[in-house]
Amino acid sequence: MDKRIEISKNDRSFRRIDESEPEWFYRLRRKGWDYYSKIGSPNRISNLWRYTNPAIFENGELERLEIELPKVRNGNNGNRPAENSKSSFEDFNLTPELKEKGVIFKDLFSAVRLNPGLTEKFLGKLVGFDFGRFEALNLALWNKGWFLKIPDNTTVDEPIYLNNIITEKSDFRRLLVLVGDNSRVDIIDDYSSSGDTQNTSYNCVTELFVGNGSNVKYINLQRPHSGYKGLLTYRAAIGRDSNLHSIFGGFGGTAVKVNVGVRLTGKGSESRIDGIVFAENKQHFDYHTRHHHTSSDTYSNLNFKVVLKDKSNSAYTGLIRIEEDALNCEAYQENRNLLLNKGAKAESIPELEILTDEVRCSHGATMGPIDPEMIFYLKSRGLNSIEATKAVVEGFVNSIMDRIPVKIADIFKNLVSEKLGGQTG
Repeated sequence: MDKRIEISKNDRSFRRIDESEPEWFYRLRRKGWDYYSKIGSPNRISNLWRYTNPAIFENGELERLEIELPKVRNGNNGNRPAENSKSSFEDFNLTPELKEKGVIFKDLFSAVRLNPGLTEKFLGKLVGFDFGRFEALNLALWNKGWFLKIPDNTTVDEPIYLNNIITEKSDFRRLLVLVGDNSRVDIIDDYSSSGDTQNTSYNCVTELFVGNGSNVKYINLQRPHSGYKGLLTYRAAIGRDSNLHSIFGGFGGTAVKVNVGVRLTGKGSESRIDGIVFAENKQHFDYHTRHHHTSSDTYSNLNFKVVLKDKSNSAYTGLIRIEEDALNCEAYQENRNLLLNKGAKAESIPELEILTDEVRCSHGATMGPIDPEMIFYLKSRGLNSIEATKAVVEGFVNSIMDRIPVKIADIFKNLVSEKLGGQTG
């Protein structure tokens, strides 16, 4: 039987279903393709796209990508395994004890075929086909991905390290994480590149579900070479009495746009978001965050620090939303920007949408150069101008560095040090 699923004649038709592709999965792909085909470019009036032109992320290879990329065959897209597969799995040892407890860690294609009860229930539920134009395209075309399931009452002692090396001109990736009740895990999601290639883009989506009473740390690092343009959409939902700590580092690429959101759905849940961005030359970083309190007695805290030099620029927009029936919530949001010279530019828009009176909430933003008195004091202690500047910047970001697992904190510190190497004070 021909399993092709028809779509509107007004739309560009989607590919045929592959023989090894579950029908529910194909339908989900097609919904993403249909939505992408119908919706126009994002509205730049909204804060989400006010400071970044979405046209730079448009893809001119859709005819080839629609045919070649999304096939599911033996879990590796019908070709040789992705270049990052081996290194990623070697960096985390799924011990017999963890396997016996029910931990699952595999490529997402395999999970779609072999774990349909989980993937069909959760895939695309936080970042669905109608989330946005580029997210719809990701759902239709992602060709590399990971699936991680941590069952109830399970502690994973070693961080799970995902080594995402961007190797293709158009790269679409997806991560689906399910954490059960009373469990703990740290996840390091590291994006880098294999070379300095111009006009290379990647579009990535992460969906993270956290049960009740669990502790999860998610670290996302963006450090591709210049010439790379990156989009990341991250959404998490956390249950009762759970704690989620999300850390973001932006260092590499020509233009990087990151959309972060956490929904606090269970009473007593806590979310902390920390970020470090360090841009130089003409780099452009745009981070948007959203803490959405839908349950009472929830807590969120955001601390985002940006360092800019040369003619780089950064935009930070953040939203705290507390629903009408979410009582006794606390929410804090702070964005600090340090400009190392006059050519750098920072934008910051913190926002609150508070629909109830029974809350404690605050937000704030600062931006400016290093205080000359701090440099003067450090120079009086024997440091030269370059050393004094480095000391101030390192002190500026150290409060966040201290909360990062050692394995990735060293990478963060080295990247900061590299950026400061050319600083003239």
